[in-house]
Amino acid sequence: MVFIFIDESGDTAEPGVKLPNGTWSCAFFALGGIAIDENRIRSFDSRLYGLKKSFYGEKKYAEHHHELKSDQLFGPKYICNEERQRFSRAITFLLRELDAKLFITVFDKRKANLFKDNTDDKDGKTIKNWFYGLGYNRLLPVIDDYLNTVSEYGEKGIIVSDKHNLDEKLSEDYLKYTFGNIQGKQLNNICKFSLYGVSKDVAGLQWADFATGVIRYYFEYEYASGVRLTKPNDENYKRFEENFRIVRKQMYYRKIESEESPNGFIQVF
Repeated sequence: MVFIFIDESGDTAEPGVKLPNGTWSCAFFALGGIAIDENRIRSFDSRLYGLKKSFYGEKKYAEHHHELKSDQLFGPKYICNEERQRFSRAITFLLRELDAKLFITVFDKRKANLFKDNTDDKDGKTIKNWFYGLGYNRLLPVIDDYLNTVSEYGEKGIIVSDKHNLDEKLSEDYLKYTFGNIQGKQLNNICKFSLYGVSKDVAGLQWADFATGVIRYYFEYEYASGVRLTKPNDENYKRFEENFRIVRKQMYYRKIESEESPNGFIQVF
């Protein structure tokens, strides 16, 4: 059995608006995951927590409740922090050492027509449902294709999402896709139900947050500088660019027909 931990990076608000928490909404939204075989989960967990302790000491990371968050590594307040960038590089190198398989898709919110009528309902779906629904439509076939390659007869996989994304409508849409959609019915290796975990306690979800955040923040700095952040020009940003290149190489690829996406999706599998 393979567990595919899924997490998002970014928000689903209109780009460039002030959010209730005082920050500004981003230009890109990303949904991504990491595949970990059931026999390797303990290794992934222990290596991540061990790395935290080696950088920040036993006391600060004695409990598993200090969550690895990409926003606290690559956000505009932290991207030029040398200590945090050294830590993020160590995480990235560990992903490569463990040969993690990643799946990430990015959405350019500036190219969407979702926000023109100032309503949060699009044909019966909230904007959040819309982003997650299309994100899963893009990710699940690629993940299923990967599971076919794991062994001679394929391997079964189960999706694990962050509990804070637990939403009755999202769960309903997931079931409708896997049971009712023509493409969804062709997914032979992904279980037709998903699990939910608390990211601060589940290292797999933290891995997913980190990798997805690397990709999303790269797009923010390179292609949307000025929307809510400004691209730095120093050695720490060069280290961040190396993180991006390493994470990019760990993504699982398959041949995908090129297509113009009116919804602003960018294929980065």
